[in-house]
Amino acid sequence: MAGVRLEFAQFGHFDYFNIYRNSVSTAIENLEQPIGTSSTMYYEDFTTEPNNDYYYRIGVIRDSIEEFSEEIYIRAAVGDEYFSNVVMISNMSSAVSGSLINDIKGHVFTALPGSTATIINDADAYDGKALSVNAGIQSAASNDWKFDGKFTIEIRFKFSSHNNYGGIICSAQANAGWKGWNLLFNGSSNTPILEINAAFSLSLNKALVPGLYYEIAIDRDENNIVRIYLDGVVKASGTYAALIDSLSSPLLLGIEREKNQKSACVFDAVRITKGIARYGGAYTPTNKPYFEF
Repeated sequence: MAGVRLEFAQFGHFDYFNIYRNSVSTAIENLEQPIGTSSTMYYEDFTTEPNNDYYYRIGVIRDSIEEFSEEIYIRAAVGDEYFSNVVMISNMSSAVSGSLINDIKGHVFTALPGSTATIINDADAYDGKALSVNAGIQSAASNDWKFDGKFTIEIRFKFSSHNNYGGIICSAQANAGWKGWNLLFNGSSNTPILEINAAFSLSLNKALVPGLYYEIAIDRDENNIVRIYLDGVVKASGTYAALIDSLSSPLLLGIEREKNQKSACVFDAVRITKGIARYGGAYTPTNKPYFEF
């Protein structure tokens, strides 16, 4: 998958921006309909193809009058070779279409009651933006959170505090004998654990330091080996072959499956991939966003 992020400046009052894109250089009078609009000073185009050429113009609208920028030429970057297997991905860089975060796969995320969730500027985030949440956000139940074979879950986050078994990311039932998957802090410690189907667990075996970013990954390979990683290092593994189905449970960030134990977290990126074990062993983090502009 490839993407393009346009950033621009306008001094003085404006109503909104039109974004125009063509595959060849195009005069203003020959522009077709805009591909999108923006009320901010940037626009993210997620519909480009790797290594293709694109020509953009920005139209500035004020009092129904439109003025145009110079033409901007961009070649889209090479993207993720497994993008067709990705079912959720966000760099937490903007709120779009009623969603708190810009999941390219279209899942809508909303704050849980009593939660504050905001996109913030963060110099330590890979693209300078992140989601700060203090009591959880959720997206609706989906088969995208169900794993019947290989999968990979990745997050880059930091935390400031958590309530006992504070949740990090999960999609699991709230009842006893529950089904699904749950990454959370292990009681009052700062060590995360992975739980699956109330029957299997792995500890990260590392106490995290508040205020520091970490990349945690979880995958299951073709041999049903489940691994949990910290910054590319395998911290624990075990064999688990059963279906992982959260049975109509939402995807949660910053809170555990019962929606009681909360974590104050800043999320820089989340990616969930089905049918692919991206790593299957130790790897070197790219130190880049999960998708690039």
